[in-house]
Amino acid sequence: MNSKTLFYFLLALNFNALFAQIKNKDSLDILINNASTIKEKIDHYDKLAEYYLYRNVDSTIIIGEIMKDLSVDSNYDYGYASAISKIAVAKVFQKKYDEALLLADEVILQNTHYKKVAAAYNVKGMVHYYNSDFLKAIRAFKKIVATVEQHEDTLLKATTLNNIAIIFLELEDYEEAELYFLQAVEQAKMLEDKDFYYRGFVSLADLYLQNKSYDKALDYALEAITYQQNKNSFDLAYTKNTLADIYFMKGEYDKALIQNKEAEFLKAKIKESPFIEADINLTYGNIYAIKDSLDKSIKYYEQAFKLSEKTKKHIITKALVDVYLRKGNNIKVKEYLNLYYAYSDSLKMDNGNKTFYKEIKNLELQNLKVSNDKQIKFEKDRKTLYLFIAIGAILIAILLVVLVLRVKKQRSLLVKQKVSIEKKEQEKDWLLKEIHHRIKNNFHMISGLLDLQSLSIEDEKALASLEESKNRIRAMALTHQRLYNNDDLFFEFDTFINSLIKDLTAIYSKAHKPDIFVDVPNYKFEFDTAVPLGLIVNELVTNSFKYGLKGDDQKLRISVNHLEEDLYELKLSDNGKGLPENYNIENSDSLGMMLVKSLSEQLQGTFNYTYSNGSLFTIRFKDINRRQDI
Repeated sequence: MNSKTLFYFLLALNFNALFAQIKNKDSLDILINNASTIKEKIDHYDKLAEYYLYRNVDSTIIIGEIMKDLSVDSNYDYGYASAISKIAVAKVFQKKYDEALLLADEVILQNTHYKKVAAAYNVKGMVHYYNSDFLKAIRAFKKIVATVEQHEDTLLKATTLNNIAIIFLELEDYEEAELYFLQAVEQAKMLEDKDFYYRGFVSLADLYLQNKSYDKALDYALEAITYQQNKNSFDLAYTKNTLADIYFMKGEYDKALIQNKEAEFLKAKIKESPFIEADINLTYGNIYAIKDSLDKSIKYYEQAFKLSEKTKKHIITKALVDVYLRKGNNIKVKEYLNLYYAYSDSLKMDNGNKTFYKEIKNLELQNLKVSNDKQIKFEKDRKTLYLFIAIGAILIAILLVVLVLRVKKQRSLLVKQKVSIEKKEQEKDWLLKEIHHRIKNNFHMISGLLDLQSLSIEDEKALASLEESKNRIRAMALTHQRLYNNDDLFFEFDTFINSLIKDLTAIYSKAHKPDIFVDVPNYKFEFDTAVPLGLIVNELVTNSFKYGLKGDDQKLRISVNHLEEDLYELKLSDNGKGLPENYNIENSDSLGMMLVKSLSEQLQGTFNYTYSNGSLFTIRFKDINRRQDI
């Protein structure tokens, strides 16, 4: 059993809690046709879109588009927000997460009604959860709680607390999960909502199932069934499958089979239910594997594999490896073993997010014990954080250089050691891949710490400094990613620069997009040249966006030319106001200018600035081979 399936189930219920109760389709069609006003028709279309949400997602999107057009024509902002919200949830169901986030942000910006804003944050929480970004998911749902508390919306608060609990369940923080589940049930008691009692108890059943407390899980699952009022196929199918998993873990396989067959019968009444269908097939596979019905087990495992999310695929591929081993089918064993390793690598990234959450939680617990002198602590923490980031960046750079040198040495040794070349090649690939994963996780961790620290900083200058540090980390991370994707240690510098410019434009150019001209031939530089160049471009482009480029007519030009032998020239110019008239670059105390000057010297180059109808920065540098001769 995986809590993502449960999360899908409860979030679907949560969305119902945001809007009116759905009537049957025929009655809704009649209400739409007989509506006396456009607004009334839009509201009925809203309920019809929700009706199709769990039956035919494409129909929900079509109806949402109709609602949008009618709302625009009638200036009905509430109806427009409802349409966008429905389409956003449908996009989540279709796994089109980027589109869903854009739609949710549009609703939040419009801010028509608190329930619509809550629905938008609900979508953001769903997307962040499916992307395993658990801290952002928790943050989104807590914004819903804060919003609805102002309006005393007890039902919406209860469902949102329930969703926060499920995230803690995924993070294996069972204490926090149980606390939030019980808070949700307490809110439901205020409403005397038996249907919500069902949701709380089935959630607790899932919690204790994951915690291997099977007797408690069984008690809560059976209790949940007694509170089911609407007896809809979706709820019952999920609960029956949960009971099947509990009986399976208790070793009562016949009971598990009976419950799963009932779940399958109920599932057939739901047109689109890939998550529940995947769970049911996985449970069948487990049962038949235990009963030595290997052909049946393989059939259901492979169906589950096609329908499941990536977080469950590594479990299914491992089960298929075990079954095919028992059948003696070595070809299939090799096929699914490779898939198992692939999905296990992906799962390591998700587990990295869980580890990061635990580290953040420990930091929060430590913050509870600090003194009342918040200002002094803030200054101390800020300096410590800057030192940590600087040390971390230096260590990562050193580690990267050491790794590159080590790989070069290994490659030269492999030529001389032909007898062991295959073994050495595999060892080298594994080592490089593993360390790249660790470096990437370190970049994400540093960026995450900066994001977390920024939440508690109100000083604009401090926030700007943090943002500049994040951009430098982003430039190094982009360099690392290019290195990881290349077969050799050379960078195609034009592709690298274009990617960097695109990221910086997205960050700094919000109102007016400047005209950017990039004239960088397809030069290939080694790592020791590409990293300083990338950081120089990052600093100068950031400086132009922040201080130089103003107004509607904004132009920025970047070029790299090969002058002679190993000498190259990088130019960056804009049509902005330039540096102050008496500005001395050589004696500048600006961190950015100091960094550009230092990196230029590292490249055995020169750094010059002139102004003529705009700023012109010129850096002449030598590639790594020439610098090594010097």
